[in-house]
Amino acid sequence: MDPLLKKVAVRYGGIMSAIAVLYLVIAYVVDPYYIMWEFVRYPLNIVLLIMSVLTFKKWNGGYSSFKETFSAWILPTIMTTAILIVVKLILFWGIDPNFVTELRGYEVQFQQYVAKLANPTPEQLQMQAEMLDEQLAVKTKVGLINEYLFLIVVNTIFGLLISAALTKAKPLDTK
Repeated sequence: MDPLLKKVAVRYGGIMSAIAVLYLVIAYVVDPYYIMWEFVRYPLNIVLLIMSVLTFKKWNGGYSSFKETFSAWILPTIMTTAILIVVKLILFWGIDPNFVTELRGYEVQFQQYVAKLANPTPEQLQMQAEMLDEQLAVKTKVGLINEYLFLIVVNTIFGLLISAALTKAKPLDTK
């Protein structure tokens, strides 16, 4: 692997991981309800990933192949995901297993809040609550890993699109 790619992956993966872990710790210490709003980090992650691609191109003389551009996008994503999975497994199932139960309660509250925005009937609200209870009952370590694997797939799709847009191959020397 290109040393510049490693440097970009570690730099931006480290920044994204630090932000994610800091957010998780703050939510754990201050109020677990904030974890429900974790999705607000995603636009920041997109900006950081675009910056990682642009930084690699800058360090590589303004050029990058499709593979290099995609790697500059996906490597920080994989690094952040791996670190966050390990931290959540340690926190949720090692340090404070009761926190998962408490978190499920917040998740129910959050989903009910979102559902009420659509002005559902009481029957629809009850049905939604029952479905959510079933979903949360099976939320396990495997569910956590599946959630992050899904995010990697989504980031892969974005990465392919961004790579197609930002790739600038070196011109061929025709002399």
